[in-house]
This record gives sequence, C-alpha cells and structure tokens, in this order.
Amino acid sequence: MNKCSLYENDDKDECRRTQAEKILSLINDRRVSPRAAAIAAKTDHLPLHHQLALALEKAGLTVETLIGSSEFRLPVAVVSDGNRHQYALAILCEEGDAGADVYEDYVHVPNVLAHRGWKHLRVTAREWHRDAEGVVERVRACLN
Repeated sequence: MNKCSLYENDDKDECRRTQAEKILSLINDRRVSPRAAAIAAKTDHLPLHHQLALALEKAGLTVETLIGSSEFRLPVAVVSDGNRHQYALAILCEEGDAGADVYEDYVHVPNVLAHRGWKHLRVTAREWHRDAEGVVERVRACLN
C-alpha cells in the first residue's frame, strides 16, 4: 500500500514532496537516469549497471552507462585512462530478471564486441550480490 494513501490531504502533499526530494537526490547524488531514480524511490532498488557504475566510480574509475545509439546499449563502459574519448572495457550486466536469449547474450554480442576491438566482461546479479568487491577487482584485473 502506498504510504501517501494513509494521510489526509495536507499530509499527502508533504509525502509527495518527500518522494520528489528523494528522486532528485538520487539523480543528483548518484548520477542515475530519472527513470532509474523513480524506480529506486519506489522500490529502494537500483539496476545492476547503476550499482556497478557507482562502485567503480568509488574505486576511482571513470565509467559511462548505457552506451550506444542503436537498440543495443552497453550497460557499463570503463573509460580509458589515456584517452577520455575511448573505452577500455565493456561490462555486460545480467540482472536475471528477463528471459535470456542464450545465443544473443553469450555468442553474438561478445563476438561483435571482440570483432570491433572491445575487451569485455560479464557480471551477473548473483556474482555482484555475493562478492561486489571481487567483481570490482575482476574489472581492475581486466584493465591491466
């Protein structure tokens, strides 16, 4: 049940204002998309690619999320140290919430990335949940 529905009209406005402030805080402090911030405000959940991007930025790496201009977008890309206009690593994120197309996810996309010169790494929600620090170390190892 929505917390706002429990209050009288004056309190509903306050509740909406609080939710709006929470969303703005998420957008400004965590640099997430407005849609992801809205989802997080309702469920206290950030998508895996945002969680990973935040952890990598905290570890001192420069990252960008949702890279691409076609239907397919790379969830996370680590920016090269030597050239800020080049990416050093593509990170494919597997939330585990959608029906996977095994050929697309494990054969086609990795081969296209490799053919175009990308180094890539796959991170699953399970790995992230169990050992987030280990995942960050794997990313660092792939960059060296």
